[in-house]
Amino acid sequence: MEIANNNRVITISLVILAIIASTHALIYTQAVLVPFVISVFIYLALVPALSFLQNRLKVSHNLAVGIIAIGYLLLSALLILIFVQSFESILGQAGLYRTRVLELMSKLTETVPALGSTFDISSIKDQFAQLPVLKILKGVTGDIFGLLGNSALIIIFTIFLLLGDPATVENTFVKEFQGKVSRYVVAKFFVSALTSTVTAVVLLSVGADLALLFALVTFLLNFIPNIGSLIAIALPLPVLFLQFGFTAPFWITLIICGIAQFVIGNVLEPKMLGDSLDLHPVVVLLFLMFWGLVWGVPGMFLAVPITSLLKILFSRIEITKPIAELLAGRF
Repeated sequence: MEIANNNRVITISLVILAIIASTHALIYTQAVLVPFVISVFIYLALVPALSFLQNRLKVSHNLAVGIIAIGYLLLSALLILIFVQSFESILGQAGLYRTRVLELMSKLTETVPALGSTFDISSIKDQFAQLPVLKILKGVTGDIFGLLGNSALIIIFTIFLLLGDPATVENTFVKEFQGKVSRYVVAKFFVSALTSTVTAVVLLSVGADLALLFALVTFLLNFIPNIGSLIAIALPLPVLFLQFGFTAPFWITLIICGIAQFVIGNVLEPKMLGDSLDLHPVVVLLFLMFWGLVWGVPGMFLAVPITSLLKILFSRIEITKPIAELLAGRF
C-alpha cells in the first residue's frame, strides 16, 4: 500500500514538473512558435476555400494555391496599410488629443468646483501637459510594428503549408482536428467580419477618428472569447468622448455597436458554431488566461483552437480520456 502511494506521489510530481518545463519551453520558444501556430490556423481557415476550388471548380492544386496565396497576400497588405495609416494619424493628432483632455479637465473643474479643492487640478494639468506623448506613442507603435514584422514569417509559413495538399491527409486525428478547427475558424472569421463591418459603418457614419483601425481591431478582438467583444465596444469610447463629448455620436456608437455585439455573439455565433469544439465555457476561460500568460495577446487569440487540439489528443489516448471529458464539462 505504501509503495503504491509513493508511486502515485512520484507520478503526480513528474506530471507537475513536466507541465512546468513545458510552460517554460513555450515561453522560451515564443518568438518562433507563435508565428508558426498562427500560420497553421490561418491555413486551416483557408483549407475550405482551397478544397472548393479543387473539388467544385476542378482547379488544379498549384493554380488553386496560387489564387488563395494572391488573395491572402493582398488582404494582408491591406490590413498592414490600415494599421500604418491609422498610427500615422494617431501620431499626427497626439497634440490635439492632449489639448482636448486639458480643455475637458478645465470644464470639469468649472462645472464641479469641489473637485478643485479635492485634487490639485493645476498640478495634474501641468504634469499631463509635460508628458512626452509623441515619445510614448512612438514606443507603442514600434512594438506594434515589431509584431507586424512577424507577418512576413507568418505569410511564408502559410504559403508553404498551402503547398501541401490537404486532401492527401490520411491520419484520422489530423483530419478530425483539421475539420473541427477549420469550421471554428471560418465561423469566427464570418462573425468577426460581420461585427467589424457594423462597427466600421457606424463609426464612419458619425465621422469618428480612426474608424477603420477600430473596425480592424474589433475584427481581431472577436477571436478572443468572452472578453474580446467587451474590449472591442469599450476601445473607441475614449476617442469618441474626446471628439464629441457625451453627444449623440457617442451614444449612437455605444448603443448600436453594443446591440450588434450582443445579437451576433449570443444569437448568430452559437447557431454557427454549435458544439463543434465541445469545450466547457469555464475551460475556455481558464485556458484563455493560461495562454495569455504564456504567449500574451497572441496566446489569447489561439487559446480555443489549441485547447481543442489538446482535447482531441486526450480523447485518443485511453489513460487521458477522463481529461478530455473534463474539458468538455462532463464530470
